[in-house]
Amino acid sequence: MLLRRFELIGPPAVLFFSPNRQELTAHRVMGFMDSELFLNRLYELFNPTPLRNL
Repeated sequence: MLLRRFELIGPPAVLFFSPNRQELTAHRVMGFMDSELFLNRLYELFNPTPLRNL
């Protein structure tokens, strides 16, 4: 049921939602993502300015 509702082909998937229950589709993660990329995705989600590699 949830797979169809969110148009997922199966796990693993990480979906993010706003406080008003709308999916933030630009931040959706499908399949494997290494920890550094996932951390960057979380940073982008919670911070308006992009993370730079120093």
